[in-house]
Amino acid sequence: MKLALKRAQANPELFQMVRGRARKIRLRRFKKYAIYFAVKDDAFAVLSVFHASRNPAELARRLE
Repeated sequence: MKLALKRAQANPELFQMVRGRARKIRLRRFKKYAIYFAVKDDAFAVLSVFHASRNPAELARRLE
């Protein structure tokens, strides 16, 4: 997970934009999990670490 976050901080535009300003990192080792993050100015913020089988409405609420 640390490696994925370092990659995202270095090149956030490489990751898929999913909702508003949120971007998605799919984890290699934990394939059912994804990290959702946003970058504003120079600030990097993790919005959610989310399991794929959870309710998508919960994810939408977190990313608002």
